[in-house]
Amino acid sequence: MVRHGQTYFNRYRKLQGWSEAPLTPEGEQQCREAAEMMKGAGFCAAFSSDLRRAQDSLRIELSCMGLDVPTKSFKGLREEFFGFFEGFDLSEAWVMAGAKKGIKTFKEALEKYGVDETIDLMKEADPFSDAEGSAEYWERVEEGYRQVALWLESINPSGPVLQVGHGTTILNLLRKNGSLRTERPANGEIFKCIFDTEADFEHCLSFEAL
Repeated sequence: MVRHGQTYFNRYRKLQGWSEAPLTPEGEQQCREAAEMMKGAGFCAAFSSDLRRAQDSLRIELSCMGLDVPTKSFKGLREEFFGFFEGFDLSEAWVMAGAKKGIKTFKEALEKYGVDETIDLMKEADPFSDAEGSAEYWERVEEGYRQVALWLESINPSGPVLQVGHGTTILNLLRKNGSLRTERPANGEIFKCIFDTEADFEHCLSFEAL
């Protein structure tokens, strides 16, 4: 599992959930560097969310590794949706979202309240209530991985599978698996993930050190 390359929203430190912004030249280079690190892994299939930055990153990485394997995109694996706060400066968004709790940063929210309450803080602060709450967020992601499991069953890959994911969602999954990490993965950062397609969502994903 690897985070997509840097986008222009990432460069400008803006919240980017479902909003689209293309990869920067540096982001494309991060994909090439990630591909170089993963070369030889023997990927037999690959998937991502349906957002442009994830699909473009996946395309670059597979091309750099010289792989022509089955690929698929899944809407359920999109980044967390930040609603009204999409496109806001990261620091400004969290000062607004955490105002009632005296929280000023994403890291502080995670440390004090954990993943689910941090997601709900932004939902509660959204004047339109469009941002995802934790229940709807996890329901969507769970359905996304259920669809992935069905797809993998249909193609029956004989080796490792590559996923390109999103920063906040990868961090949420890491913390769901017991990590105390509070920083989003860097663009192009790579993780080894075991996906048990027959287990329930609470137990289907586990992460191992590279």
